[in-house]
Amino acid sequence: MQQRAVLRRESILDATARVLDRVGYDGLTTNSVALEARTAVGSVYQYFRSREALLDGLLERHGRRLGEAIEAAIAVGDPDPLAVADRVVDAFARVWREEPGYRAAWSAKSVSGLLDRTGAAWGYAFTARIGDLLGSFAPAWPAARRLIVARTAVHLVSGILLAAIASPRRVERAMEGEAKLALRAYLGVSLAS
Repeated sequence: MQQRAVLRRESILDATARVLDRVGYDGLTTNSVALEARTAVGSVYQYFRSREALLDGLLERHGRRLGEAIEAAIAVGDPDPLAVADRVVDAFARVWREEPGYRAAWSAKSVSGLLDRTGAAWGYAFTARIGDLLGSFAPAWPAARRLIVARTAVHLVSGILLAAIASPRRVERAMEGEAKLALRAYLGVSLAS
């Protein structure tokens, strides 16, 4: 029974992403999600009490998938810190570009409180992970230095990519390259000092 509940919840989140991509947050309703998921609206309410809860659940899943993509980027290939930085930016951008509902979720201005809380939680988690990673590249750095460099790197990349997804597609791709360039320059100078 538990597996069926997990599958039902995931199906509802998949439907939420499709509705968001089609009509944005302003058009998202529990009824539209139920229709898209081919389930009763009561089933939607069993897992999510409101459309904000649907968005919160989708953001939670996005965060998990983004974390997995970043971990995979860190784990493979060249251990050079600048090469790792490039792979992490690529992973971050790929999730933002390809994950259903991601772009629409982060464009939902009417739930800025939820997005602010989610962004802060993600920023904290990714800062901690990148801070740990920096420890392997700069073991002599004190923890406070690693965290400030990590926090700056995370906000540098997420700020550029957030601006990129609000741009036309051709500009978005170019800005992804600029995010990598900016991160490489920042980390190159930081690691050399």
